[in-house]
Order: sequence, then structure tokens, then C-alpha cells
Amino acid sequence: MSEPTLIRIDAFVDPGERLALLAAAHQLSGCLGAAAGAAWSVQLVSHPPGAMSDPAPEATGAAVVSLLPETARLEEPIEETERRWRSFLQRLTRQAMTVSICTVFRHIAEPAPTPGRPSELLDRIRRLDLMAARLSHSCGVGVIDIDRALAHVGALPAQTDYRLGGRVAAEVAGHQIVWNLLSLGLDAAVPPALQEKAKAIHGDLGQIDALLKRRLSQPLTSRIDG
Repeated sequence: MSEPTLIRIDAFVDPGERLALLAAAHQLSGCLGAAAGAAWSVQLVSHPPGAMSDPAPEATGAAVVSLLPETARLEEPIEETERRWRSFLQRLTRQAMTVSICTVFRHIAEPAPTPGRPSELLDRIRRLDLMAARLSHSCGVGVIDIDRALAHVGALPAQTDYRLGGRVAAEVAGHQIVWNLLSLGLDAAVPPALQEKAKAIHGDLGQIDALLKRRLSQPLTSRIDG
């Protein structure tokens, strides 16, 4: 096979999600390295949410954007939020990268102020996750369903909420990010057959318990080189 190509992940996420992106970068490097039989480098580049940045010309990779920062805009109509995001995604996709939106985990620690009625925050999260599906269709981007992944594990076992605090939540979210990236295709950097082999090594959501046991026993450092 050809020499491993650097994969760059441009992350436009909430500061609280950066540990999840670091976990994803480690997991992607690990499963690609195991599939190729050689170390595979992944570069993680963090940006302020909504910022624009040109990808490095020598790197090939993906943009991962998160809706979590939008939970703070409780007063903004979802129609206005969607208009801003459609404009942002249209600009980002013109940079010829794989672009994927992370949904928000629909769990908040605080009880609803009015019993029997969802809180404004939970309602905002639900609207944002529905918006992700619409943007996927209209802008041709992928959806990384963080909500589904964390719901599969459970908020209590993961000891987290919508803000994705904690190592378990980071590893679960990272797993879903990697599965999405390998499924959407990193064809410019990774041959399709090798991507499928890496996916088999990585495992699907049904195998997350084994993945967590393995990952949590390893330190999560900023050095990512397989």
C-alpha cells in the first residue's frame, strides 16, 4: 500500500468537547495504524466555534463542527440559528473537506423548573438535533450522532450530561466521531479497503464496552502518532 498520509481533523467545537476530539484522534490513529501495520499520524487543530480556517494544503482530513455552543442561545429562534449554520456550512464545504455535525446529548442534570414540562434548555437541544438532520440534507454534510451514542451507554454510567464532561463521555463521543469519519470516507488519505478494515478493528457501537475498557486503561495525551 502507499505510505500513510497525514490526516488533519479541524475541530470547531465547544471547549468542553476538546477531550472528545482528542480521544477521536487517538482512536483514529490507532485503528488505522493497526489496519495498515504502520503508525498513522493524525493532526488535531482546534478552532473557535464558527470560525473559518483554510485547511493546510499538505494535509487531508475532515472538519468536525458541534452544535453544543448553540445551547447558550436560548432566546434565538431556531430558524435564525439554522440560517447562520447553513451559511457557515456552505462556506466550509467549499474547502473540499469532509464535514460532519455533532449532535448534542439530550440529558441535563438540572430538573425542569415546571414539573411535567421540559426545560428551555432541553427543548433547545431537541430543536438543535432536529436541525442537524435538516442541515445534513440541505448542505450535504454528515451527522455524528453523539446523542445516540451516549444514550446507548447511559448518562449515569457515563457520569455526564449534555456538556460531555468526563473521560467516559469523551471516549464514547470519540468512538462515534471515528466511526462517522471512516464511514463517510477519507478516500483522499486512506484507501477504501483499508478504511473498512480499520472500521472492523475499531468496532461499532455494540462493542463500545470492550472499547471503553481498553481505552480507559491508557493515558490520553496530546501526542498522536499511532
